[in-house]
Amino acid sequence: MLPKIANAICVVAMFAGGFVSAAEPQTNVVRIMSYNVRHCRGADNKVDVKRVSGRIKAENPDFACLNEIKPPQALELGKKVGMFATPCGLRSCNAILSRKPPIHIEEVALPWNYYGPRSLMVCEFPEFAVAVMHYDCSEKALQCRIDSAAIVRDTIARYGKPVFVAGDWNAEPHTEPIAALRGCVKILSEEKTRTWHGFGKHKTLQPGKTEYCIDYISVDLKSADRVTLIETHVVKDDVTSDHYPVVATFRLAK
Repeated sequence: MLPKIANAICVVAMFAGGFVSAAEPQTNVVRIMSYNVRHCRGADNKVDVKRVSGRIKAENPDFACLNEIKPPQALELGKKVGMFATPCGLRSCNAILSRKPPIHIEEVALPWNYYGPRSLMVCEFPEFAVAVMHYDCSEKALQCRIDSAAIVRDTIARYGKPVFVAGDWNAEPHTEPIAALRGCVKILSEEKTRTWHGFGKHKTLQPGKTEYCIDYISVDLKSADRVTLIETHVVKDDVTSDHYPVVATFRLAK
């Protein structure tokens, strides 16, 4: 059932979230971006929605799963990018930009709110669904991150179609939270490239290390054999946010 608050925000997004792009994606080819935009505050400490929209436009995704963005910013960003904006309704500061509006929205709360509420939001479309979530980064939240995998599993299992799950999961590929998630999703994006750079705080890390690879794009396991990965990359932008955008392009078999 669609939560009332998410439903209300969806209605607002439909009228204020910007126009739907006339550009249609290639048949069966889907391009998803996962991007923690840090409330559009860049390395210069200035809030610049236009700068973030430029980065998204440059990658031309069919769907952009965004973290650390409040509803008003998501709606403004949708206008500037020319995509439909669906902000989360549980104050979890996530949003999904899409070329067309979803046919259904579901938002489920995740445990622990040390740095604010957490949720998994699923936007359903005719052929598949796209979901976004942002795990808490606190060390105290480790067990909650592990436990969240069961909620993700049970939620996406209810859909009789592929579900792509993306976002800042605040866990590196070899950690327990990611191991728990691998029980229900297959990661499609790059796992050996850093995605959080902290504006130069960790320049001593060597290229190829997996430290701070914490942003992902994945698909539910039951649909993994329908997905052929075409290309995935991490955009090395040290200015727009403290995270690098992650992009994956794939073909979805009918």
